[in-house]
Amino acid sequence: MRAAADPFAEGSRARHAAVLARFEAGAPVPPLAMPSHSGLDARVSFATCGSRAVAVKTFHRGALGQAGFAGAAEGHALASESGLGPQLLAAEPGSATLVTERLDAGWRPAMVPDFVTGGRLGDLLAALKRWHGAGKVTAVSDPRAEFAALAEVAAAPGMLALPATAGMGLAQLGDWVARICDALEAVPGEPVLLHGELMVSNVLLGPEGGLRLVDFDRAAMGDPWRDLASLALELCVDDADRGALLAAWLGRAATPAELARLKLMSLAEDAIWGLWAIAGEAAEDRGGPELYKYACNRLVRLRLHLSLFDMAQLFGEVRGT
Repeated sequence: MRAAADPFAEGSRARHAAVLARFEAGAPVPPLAMPSHSGLDARVSFATCGSRAVAVKTFHRGALGQAGFAGAAEGHALASESGLGPQLLAAEPGSATLVTERLDAGWRPAMVPDFVTGGRLGDLLAALKRWHGAGKVTAVSDPRAEFAALAEVAAAPGMLALPATAGMGLAQLGDWVARICDALEAVPGEPVLLHGELMVSNVLLGPEGGLRLVDFDRAAMGDPWRDLASLALELCVDDADRGALLAAWLGRAATPAELARLKLMSLAEDAIWGLWAIAGEAAEDRGGPELYKYACNRLVRLRLHLSLFDMAQLFGEVRGT
């Protein structure tokens, strides 16, 4: 039996160009880390197929997690079936490309003020709860394993060092992540279907109060607090903000243990995404200032929160001790 061809044997530029040749000309989406979070996993172009607007997304080598392209395709298919995301039109393993409908007329990426002061937080949380209950996928969210795999890449010869602004080395960062995961795993959450990349820019707002989620590349079964932590990192400044977010989610005031869980999970998220960006900076298809800038911002925020949080208290509250 002939082994399946490796879709990543060829660079993403050539694969993306070959797929785009089948569509009418479109515009490339530039990679941006701040304030949006787009074009970092893949080459993305907007194009048309007949009268239909589409988004063509060809993944870079090494950009996805352990579930790879199959996991991304599975997540997008479920989002399409549930109506919570754009319709999936094609998933092509040979080129590691997804083609989805493009929501254009009247639709726009969300911004932080839409949810902080614009009255749309309830709509977003309702959509997230629907997604959490929308079904199951094969991939399993494992922050400890994700960090370990990225740390192995980051420790390889020739890799970039952590930015000096991180204020710590890879070993110290790994120690914090291990302690955080020990505390979170001591009282595990009931697994749900996670979005896995719930940044504000992965939410689209449309006409008549419409709201869709996009970019289900890291959909996985895991602790719902991981999606909440991603939102908290963008929407919250202090514990008052975090408490308000949790009250909107829970329908009641959060307990100290729940607030502590959110804060610990947010620390793990920044560590994982920071290393993901460092690894990407050294990759042939993905290197560039956007990823390094992204790593710096993630790791500086992690350092700030470590200096502000009473870590011993958080560990005790999560464990109930």
